[in-house]
Amino acid sequence: MKPILICLTLLPAAVLGQWQLSVFGGAGLGRLPTDLMPATGRGESQKIFFGTSWSAGLQVRHVLSGPLHFATGIHWTCISGRDEYWIGEFMPNSAERRLGYVSLPMLVEVDAWRLQLGAGFQCGYLAAQKGRFIRDLMFVPGSTTVTETRELGLRAFDIGLAAKLTTTIAERWNVGIRFYRGLADIKDHTDGQLSPLWTQQLIAVVAYRILPKGRRSKQGATSIPEPDPAD
Repeated sequence: MKPILICLTLLPAAVLGQWQLSVFGGAGLGRLPTDLMPATGRGESQKIFFGTSWSAGLQVRHVLSGPLHFATGIHWTCISGRDEYWIGEFMPNSAERRLGYVSLPMLVEVDAWRLQLGAGFQCGYLAAQKGRFIRDLMFVPGSTTVTETRELGLRAFDIGLAAKLTTTIAERWNVGIRFYRGLADIKDHTDGQLSPLWTQQLIAVVAYRILPKGRRSKQGATSIPEPDPAD
Protein backbone atom coordinates (compact mmCIF):
# COMPACT_ATOMS: atom_id res chain seq x y z
CA MET A 1 0.00 0.00 0.00
CA LYS A 2 3.02 2.37 0.26
CA PRO A 3 2.96 3.37 -3.45
CA ILE A 4 -0.71 4.25 -3.10
CA LEU A 5 -0.02 6.41 -0.04
CA ILE A 6 2.75 8.19 -1.94
CA CYS A 7 0.29 8.95 -4.72
CA LEU A 8 -2.15 10.46 -2.23
CA THR A 9 0.55 12.84 -0.98
CA LEU A 10 0.80 14.24 -4.52
CA LEU A 11 -2.80 15.42 -4.57
CA PRO A 12 -2.15 18.63 -2.56
CA ALA A 13 0.38 19.64 -5.22
CA ALA A 14 -2.33 19.23 -7.84
CA VAL A 15 -4.61 21.51 -5.85
CA LEU A 16 -1.89 24.17 -5.81
CA GLY A 17 -1.81 24.13 -9.60
CA GLN A 18 1.57 22.42 -9.99
CA TRP A 19 -0.12 19.34 -11.44
CA GLN A 20 -3.06 18.66 -13.71
CA LEU A 21 -5.74 16.67 -11.91
CA SER A 22 -8.34 14.70 -13.89
CA VAL A 23 -11.04 12.11 -13.32
CA PHE A 24 -11.45 9.32 -15.84
CA GLY A 25 -13.41 6.16 -16.51
CA GLY A 26 -13.59 3.54 -19.20
CA ALA A 27 -14.61 0.01 -20.12
CA GLY A 28 -13.54 -2.67 -22.56
CA LEU A 29 -12.11 -6.19 -22.65
CA GLY A 30 -9.94 -8.23 -20.32
CA ARG A 31 -8.27 -11.63 -20.29
CA LEU A 32 -6.74 -13.82 -17.57
CA PRO A 33 -4.90 -16.58 -19.45
CA THR A 34 -3.32 -19.37 -17.41
CA ASP A 35 -2.72 -23.12 -17.56
CA LEU A 36 -5.66 -25.08 -16.17
CA MET A 37 -3.78 -28.23 -17.10
CA PRO A 38 -0.76 -28.62 -19.43
CA ALA A 39 -2.21 -29.27 -22.90
CA THR A 40 0.55 -31.57 -24.14
CA GLY A 41 -1.28 -34.66 -25.39
CA ARG A 42 -2.91 -35.33 -28.72
CA GLY A 43 -6.35 -33.74 -28.95
CA GLU A 44 -5.76 -31.52 -25.90
CA SER A 45 -6.28 -27.77 -26.20
CA GLN A 46 -6.97 -24.68 -24.16
CA LYS A 47 -9.40 -21.93 -25.14
CA ILE A 48 -9.08 -18.45 -23.67
CA PHE A 49 -12.01 -16.03 -23.79
CA PHE A 50 -12.29 -12.29 -23.19
CA GLY A 51 -14.30 -10.93 -20.29
CA THR A 52 -15.49 -7.47 -19.30
CA SER A 53 -13.03 -4.98 -17.88
CA TRP A 54 -13.22 -1.40 -16.62
CA SER A 55 -11.26 1.25 -14.73
CA ALA A 56 -12.12 4.54 -13.03
CA GLY A 57 -10.33 6.99 -10.78
CA LEU A 58 -8.02 10.01 -10.56
CA GLN A 59 -4.96 10.84 -12.62
CA VAL A 60 -2.36 13.62 -12.25
CA ARG A 61 0.22 14.95 -14.73
CA HIS A 62 3.29 17.14 -14.32
CA VAL A 63 5.53 18.72 -16.96
CA LEU A 64 9.03 17.23 -17.02
CA SER A 65 10.53 19.07 -19.98
CA GLY A 66 8.93 20.45 -23.10
CA PRO A 67 6.38 17.91 -24.37
CA LEU A 68 7.36 15.29 -21.75
CA HIS A 69 5.05 14.71 -18.77
CA PHE A 70 5.02 12.38 -15.78
CA ALA A 71 1.60 10.83 -15.13
CA THR A 72 0.36 8.86 -12.16
CA GLY A 73 -2.84 8.56 -10.14
CA ILE A 74 -4.97 6.07 -8.31
CA HIS A 75 -7.88 4.11 -9.73
CA TRP A 76 -9.92 0.94 -9.46
CA THR A 77 -9.28 -1.74 -12.08
CA CYS A 78 -11.54 -4.74 -12.70
CA ILE A 79 -10.45 -7.55 -15.05
CA SER A 80 -12.31 -10.77 -15.81
CA GLY A 81 -11.77 -13.71 -18.12
CA ARG A 82 -12.59 -17.33 -18.83
CA ASP A 83 -10.48 -20.27 -19.98
CA GLU A 84 -11.35 -23.86 -20.84
CA TYR A 85 -9.40 -27.11 -21.11
CA TRP A 86 -10.57 -29.54 -23.81
CA ILE A 87 -9.82 -33.14 -24.68
CA GLY A 88 -11.24 -33.61 -28.14
CA GLU A 89 -14.93 -32.67 -27.89
CA PHE A 90 -15.02 -33.00 -24.09
CA MET A 91 -14.38 -30.14 -21.63
CA PRO A 92 -13.26 -31.51 -18.24
CA ASN A 93 -12.27 -28.13 -16.74
CA SER A 94 -13.23 -24.48 -17.07
CA ALA A 95 -12.61 -21.39 -14.95
CA GLU A 96 -14.09 -17.90 -14.72
CA ARG A 97 -12.16 -15.34 -12.69
CA ARG A 98 -12.72 -11.71 -11.75
CA LEU A 99 -10.04 -9.58 -10.10
CA GLY A 100 -10.29 -6.08 -8.62
CA TYR A 101 -7.20 -3.93 -8.05
CA VAL A 102 -6.41 -0.57 -6.51
CA SER A 103 -3.94 0.52 -9.18
CA LEU A 104 -1.09 3.02 -9.32
CA PRO A 105 0.27 3.76 -12.83
CA MET A 106 3.59 5.53 -13.41
CA LEU A 107 3.88 6.70 -17.02
CA VAL A 108 6.02 9.02 -19.10
CA GLU A 109 3.86 10.81 -21.67
CA VAL A 110 4.66 12.79 -24.80
CA ASP A 111 2.32 15.50 -26.08
CA ALA A 112 2.15 16.07 -29.82
CA TRP A 113 -0.49 18.45 -31.12
CA ARG A 114 -3.74 17.05 -29.66
CA LEU A 115 -2.33 13.57 -28.93
CA GLN A 116 -0.88 12.21 -25.69
CA LEU A 117 1.15 8.99 -25.88
CA GLY A 118 2.34 7.36 -22.67
CA ALA A 119 4.08 4.19 -21.50
CA GLY A 120 5.45 2.85 -18.24
CA PHE A 121 4.56 0.59 -15.33
CA GLN A 122 1.49 -0.07 -13.24
CA CYS A 123 1.32 -1.61 -9.77
CA GLY A 124 -1.91 -2.97 -8.35
CA TYR A 125 -3.05 -4.15 -4.92
CA LEU A 126 -5.47 -7.08 -5.11
CA ALA A 127 -8.56 -5.88 -3.21
CA ALA A 128 -11.21 -8.26 -4.58
CA GLN A 129 -11.16 -11.68 -6.23
CA LYS A 130 -13.73 -14.24 -7.27
CA GLY A 131 -13.60 -17.50 -9.18
CA ARG A 132 -16.03 -20.08 -10.53
CA PHE A 133 -14.60 -23.49 -11.48
CA ILE A 134 -16.40 -26.32 -13.28
CA ARG A 135 -15.03 -29.87 -13.38
CA ASP A 136 -16.47 -32.86 -15.17
CA LEU A 137 -15.23 -36.45 -15.28
CA MET A 138 -15.26 -38.12 -18.66
CA PHE A 139 -17.61 -41.10 -18.98
CA VAL A 140 -19.06 -40.49 -15.48
CA PRO A 141 -22.65 -39.15 -15.76
CA GLY A 142 -23.61 -36.62 -13.10
CA SER A 143 -20.01 -35.97 -12.05
CA THR A 144 -20.08 -32.24 -12.80
CA THR A 145 -18.99 -30.10 -9.84
CA VAL A 146 -19.21 -26.31 -9.62
CA THR A 147 -17.03 -24.47 -7.09
CA GLU A 148 -17.16 -20.75 -6.31
CA THR A 149 -14.54 -19.08 -4.15
CA ARG A 150 -13.22 -15.66 -3.17
CA GLU A 151 -9.71 -16.95 -2.50
CA LEU A 152 -7.70 -17.73 -5.64
CA GLY A 153 -4.31 -18.20 -3.99
CA LEU A 154 -2.81 -15.08 -5.62
CA ARG A 155 -0.20 -12.72 -4.25
CA ALA A 156 -1.36 -9.31 -3.07
CA PHE A 157 0.44 -7.26 -5.74
CA ASP A 158 0.30 -7.29 -9.52
CA ILE A 159 2.84 -5.37 -11.60
CA GLY A 160 3.15 -4.98 -15.35
CA LEU A 161 3.47 -2.74 -18.39
CA ALA A 162 0.95 0.00 -19.19
CA ALA A 163 0.39 2.24 -22.21
CA LYS A 164 -2.15 4.83 -23.27
CA LEU A 165 -3.06 6.94 -26.29
CA THR A 166 -5.49 9.82 -25.87
CA THR A 167 -6.56 12.85 -27.83
CA THR A 168 -7.95 16.20 -26.71
CA ILE A 169 -11.48 16.78 -28.03
CA ALA A 170 -12.18 19.92 -25.97
CA GLU A 171 -10.28 22.21 -23.62
CA ARG A 172 -10.79 19.88 -20.64
CA TRP A 173 -11.90 16.61 -22.26
CA ASN A 174 -9.74 13.71 -23.50
CA VAL A 175 -10.70 10.36 -25.01
CA GLY A 176 -8.53 7.39 -25.93
CA ILE A 177 -7.47 3.86 -25.06
CA ARG A 178 -5.47 2.20 -22.29
CA PHE A 179 -3.63 -1.11 -22.38
CA TYR A 180 -2.20 -3.12 -19.50
CA ARG A 181 -0.44 -6.48 -19.25
CA GLY A 182 0.68 -7.73 -15.85
CA LEU A 183 1.34 -10.85 -13.82
CA ALA A 184 -0.78 -12.05 -10.91
CA ASP A 185 1.56 -14.57 -9.32
CA ILE A 186 0.44 -17.39 -7.02
CA LYS A 187 1.45 -17.69 -3.38
CA ASP A 188 2.52 -21.33 -3.47
CA HIS A 189 4.34 -22.63 -6.54
CA THR A 190 4.35 -26.18 -5.14
CA ASP A 191 0.57 -26.38 -5.59
CA GLY A 192 0.05 -28.39 -8.74
CA GLN A 193 -3.52 -27.10 -9.19
CA LEU A 194 -2.70 -23.38 -9.48
CA SER A 195 -0.86 -21.36 -12.10
CA PRO A 196 0.01 -17.64 -12.37
CA LEU A 197 -2.39 -15.41 -14.28
CA TRP A 198 -1.45 -12.96 -17.03
CA THR A 199 -3.69 -9.96 -16.39
CA GLN A 200 -4.58 -8.21 -19.67
CA GLN A 201 -6.79 -5.17 -20.21
CA LEU A 202 -7.75 -3.00 -23.21
CA ILE A 203 -10.32 -0.28 -22.55
CA ALA A 204 -11.66 2.93 -24.08
CA VAL A 205 -11.50 5.86 -21.64
CA VAL A 206 -12.88 9.38 -21.19
CA ALA A 207 -11.08 11.90 -18.95
CA TYR A 208 -12.14 15.31 -17.64
CA ARG A 209 -9.60 17.76 -16.18
CA ILE A 210 -10.86 19.34 -12.98
CA LEU A 211 -7.67 21.25 -12.04
CA PRO A 212 -6.33 23.75 -12.87
CA LYS A 213 -9.38 25.88 -13.66
CA GLY A 214 -9.34 28.91 -15.92
CA ARG A 215 -5.61 28.84 -16.58
CA ARG A 216 -6.06 29.67 -20.24
CA SER A 217 -8.28 32.65 -19.53
CA LYS A 218 -5.77 34.02 -17.00
CA GLN A 219 -2.91 33.76 -19.44
CA GLY A 220 -4.93 35.38 -22.20
CA ALA A 221 -6.12 38.31 -20.12
CA THR A 222 -4.67 41.73 -21.03
CA SER A 223 -4.00 44.36 -18.39
CA ILE A 224 -5.07 48.00 -18.87
CA PRO A 225 -2.15 50.38 -18.21
CA GLU A 226 -2.79 53.00 -15.52
CA PRO A 227 -2.28 56.67 -16.51
CA ASP A 228 0.99 58.28 -15.44
CA PRO A 229 0.36 61.13 -12.92
CA ALA A 230 3.21 63.12 -14.50
CA ASP A 231 1.34 63.35 -17.84
